[in-house]
Amino acid sequence: AAYGDLDNDGDLDLVINNVNMVSFIYENQTDSLTENHYLKLRFEGPEKNKFAVGTAVNLYYDNNVVYQELIPSTGFQSSMDYEMTIGLGKATSVDSLRVIWPDDKTQKMENLEADQTVNLSYSEAREVYTPAKPDAIKPLLKEVENSNLLAHEENNYNDFDYEGLIYKLLSQEGPALAIGDINGDGNEDVFLGGAAGQEAMLYEHTGNGNIRPMRQSVFNEDRTYEDTAAAIFDADGDGDMDLMVGAGGNQVGDERTYRARLYLNDGKGKFSKSEQQLPSTFKNISTIAPFDYDDDGDMDVFIGSRSVVGTYGVDPDHLFLENLGNAEFKDATERLAYDLKDAGMVTNAIWADMDGDSRKDLVTVSEWGTPRIFRNSGRRLAKMSSSLDSLDGLWNVVEAADLDNDGDLDLVLGNQGANLHYKPTPANPMKMWINDFDGNGTIEQIVTLSENGKDYPLHQKKELTNQIVSLKKQNLKASEYARKTIGELWPKSVFENSIMKKSGTSESVIAINEGNGKFKIKTLPSRVQLSCVCGISCADVNNDGYLDLIMGGNNFEFKPQFSRLDANYGNVLLGNKELDFKWEGYNKSGFFIRDEIKHIKQFKDRNGRAFVIAALNDTKPKIYSLDD
Repeated sequence: AAYGDLDNDGDLDLVINNVNMVSFIYENQTDSLTENHYLKLRFEGPEKNKFAVGTAVNLYYDNNVVYQELIPSTGFQSSMDYEMTIGLGKATSVDSLRVIWPDDKTQKMENLEADQTVNLSYSEAREVYTPAKPDAIKPLLKEVENSNLLAHEENNYNDFDYEGLIYKLLSQEGPALAIGDINGDGNEDVFLGGAAGQEAMLYEHTGNGNIRPMRQSVFNEDRTYEDTAAAIFDADGDGDMDLMVGAGGNQVGDERTYRARLYLNDGKGKFSKSEQQLPSTFKNISTIAPFDYDDDGDMDVFIGSRSVVGTYGVDPDHLFLENLGNAEFKDATERLAYDLKDAGMVTNAIWADMDGDSRKDLVTVSEWGTPRIFRNSGRRLAKMSSSLDSLDGLWNVVEAADLDNDGDLDLVLGNQGANLHYKPTPANPMKMWINDFDGNGTIEQIVTLSENGKDYPLHQKKELTNQIVSLKKQNLKASEYARKTIGELWPKSVFENSIMKKSGTSESVIAINEGNGKFKIKTLPSRVQLSCVCGISCADVNNDGYLDLIMGGNNFEFKPQFSRLDANYGNVLLGNKELDFKWEGYNKSGFFIRDEIKHIKQFKDRNGRAFVIAALNDTKPKIYSLDD
């Protein structure tokens, strides 16, 4: 493909060079459909570089800075327009323009009207460009260097061999992360789970954000588990912090490898495995949220699951465990939390008082579902209606904080982002249909995108026919398949008996609590939407009295045709009175991570200094100081 202003109207048209067929030309109608403005630049380079390839431009208008480089060769055997077209939005003029030629000669122009073509010649450049030296910047977050940190080592397992139509791997959601003072020294310590075959690791916090491994044989004995969730809390009421770890993944195998384990603390930070067997789920556990639900002095636990192992799309069961004392847990889901059966494919859960009655409620988020609030009446958990019930998406994480300083808790919700192969909207959502489509006793998942009320499969033809062999009987050509809706591939009765889930929201958002179950939704800045958000921490990082957001994500496990989500290098968003969160650049924020962030949590030392740790898949974690 190549782009250029073919009709000289100030917007870029698109040419697509197709294989074995005529090319497509798409006319850009921005000039007639919007009131936006532009500035075009035409370059005349030196003798040996007539097209001025490599020329850079800094353009300034209305407190905005635009930087562009003339690099026309970006596609296979294609060249873009050698003119540079810069969109100005509603601005009708440019304050100044600096051109930097490839040999660092430069020239400057000022007060340029929009909607014109400016001719620039290398021969008129008289100055030599000298970059201004940036002022020394003190970052808001400072990385704590630590040679003691050990890498998470993901095991090699291909989910697609068993579930050919799922769009991403489900077996690489670790490492689990939990925070708590396990040895009573006043410093909060860190637990990081291992992948299947890898020993989990407990880190002792010695102060100032420095943590060191505390190897314990009990974790090595349980290295067969894939640790995907963890929580540190006092399970047996003896005054020290115990550890509960949930197993997940998507490996088809022994049911015993998919259960939560409880490790009891001897008071000095040494753990032994509890003799009590917690209920087995054979589910991909995603979250463990402890809380004294019934206010009887001991900690009860919600255990949420993302999926049923080997059967993605079917809602898993979740557990609400009542603590009977002395770390004896009983499954009380049916009796105390019956509505959890409709919680969906839960990815994260927190306890937070969302209705202002001084009791913490259970808030869950899920894939192919909506954020849900389960109200705590003191006697049972019941689903509470809220305006979040229409916000279906592929949610990864939720955090609660009083963002607007009005005394109640608001929510920060991490989603997939808008930088997707597919572009779901509430009117044209992405859907997933779950059924045994070929009647062979195996559940399949068909993902579709709606367009004008019709649902088209997102899977490649070969991918679909390899999994559902009966489709081969239709003998479809690729061009025919591309125009087929799922209603044309299968009879209507098949979908009437299918489970259907949908996602119409892809952006990460904040939900401002207005009371009585009503929330005002605000989309977070576009830089956040470049990839998924999987970890969130709230803190006033610039000490201005308003909470800021530390966020991160990425997911490298998508199939190639869906493209992996890898454009999130970490985000620090600065809050203000208007809740207009501003994205802070990496040099000033100090928070830059290109890996897969699975969790972000705060921890403190005995002096009250705060730190954040980012748990990263298949590499070492990173720690940042908030108080330097």
